[in-house]
Amino acid sequence: MLACRCYRRLIAAASGSVPSCKKFLVAHSHNPQRSCMSKRQRPTMPQAAASQAAAGEHKHTNRLAKEQSPYLLQHAHNPVEWYPWGEEAFEAARQQDKPIFLSVGYATCHWCHVMEHESFESEETAAIMNKHFINIKVDREERPDVDRVYMTFVQALTGGGGWPMSVWLTPGELKPFYGGTYYPGVDQYGMPSFPTILRRIAQLWSTKREDLEEQASTIMGQLEEFTSSPPASPGSAAAAVDPKQLLAAVRGCAKSLMKGYDPKLGGFGGPPKFPRPSEINLLLRAATEQAAIGGKGGGKVGSMAGSKALSAQQLLQASLYSLQAMAAGGMYDQLGGGFHRYSVDEYWHVPHFEKMMYDNPQLALTYLDAFRITLAAQRQQQKAAAGGSSSSSGGAAGTIAAADAGAALVSPAAAAGSGAGAAGSSSSSSSSLAVEDDLLMDPRVYATVVRGVLDYTRR
Repeated sequence: MLACRCYRRLIAAASGSVPSCKKFLVAHSHNPQRSCMSKRQRPTMPQAAASQAAAGEHKHTNRLAKEQSPYLLQHAHNPVEWYPWGEEAFEAARQQDKPIFLSVGYATCHWCHVMEHESFESEETAAIMNKHFINIKVDREERPDVDRVYMTFVQALTGGGGWPMSVWLTPGELKPFYGGTYYPGVDQYGMPSFPTILRRIAQLWSTKREDLEEQASTIMGQLEEFTSSPPASPGSAAAAVDPKQLLAAVRGCAKSLMKGYDPKLGGFGGPPKFPRPSEINLLLRAATEQAAIGGKGGGKVGSMAGSKALSAQQLLQASLYSLQAMAAGGMYDQLGGGFHRYSVDEYWHVPHFEKMMYDNPQLALTYLDAFRITLAAQRQQQKAAAGGSSSSSGGAAGTIAAADAGAALVSPAAAAGSGAGAAGSSSSSSSSLAVEDDLLMDPRVYATVVRGVLDYTRR
């Protein structure tokens, strides 16, 4: 809803119903000309770069040289005729009747730098951009409001998002009609090159402009309708979910995720490898759901006709082994705590040196759940070795409630527990989710990872 309100104000500013974009900027930034940062907080241009610019040592200098953002200053000497976000760029687009190319990123974004080197520093690519588009560069840390508006569109269009964000807008109302994220400088990774995209959009704008504008209006209308609809209240009939449908959805997601599982090195998919805590949480839930149905890993996921069934034990193995591999590799910061954003190789050895606050809290909860599961299994083994019964469900240490073990939101008190019954004090209908010996990682290692992640997030 916020994104659509921002979009409506943006349209109003661009269409002339308010004097300029200044009101829109004031509504979403403390400083309408730059950002929410005060002058004291803003970094200044390095002296060396300033002296170089004064001496005229750069072949190209564009309007971004007058900005304060470190990210925008990184692009100040591209051959691209960049504009900062503002009325000057909007007026140029209207006067020249050119679509706008909007590029959004931030100073520490790895792929933003890659795209700059491959495309924005290329004079051939810049010539296409300057000829057919008005090019605007935005620092998402300066203008999170602008980033939020167009990221909503990109996510709806492509099913994903990220930075650098690349969006093409109509010159009058600033409506997006095409978008994506990173595009390579040449055709590779199964993706068309950025120059190919530019040429194709320029051609469509000249031959099918009305179709593009209509498409932009339709998409934004649907987005606004969707985001403006109030969410259903938890107790309403609209919010009720059939448990069978929920279980089927969990099974289907688990089956799909397991297709990309790497049984040799852990994780899912090829490099770069991301930690993906929400996916591991879902596999743990699917494992406990199946254990509740089939008992001790006997339940099957994806047991439809013509498909290979997956046991709860296979799902648990994939989850725990992936967590072990991530914790043992270079992606986990052994000194400072916390996980880096991803591993650039398939072995979890070399991290991309950037830590994300939206990843680490989720990972702490996921590792806490793994600690809880392995601790319960260890206690179950110890009790069995001591001659106790490991098959009882009321007080067995290894018994995990199916609805509880699959959830990653487990408190430290529930994880550590007071005695053997902490993990297994559920009703007799609960199922036992066993961990095989080769997966029985010392629970203290999981606890160490959790403490490291929490230490990092508190700093």
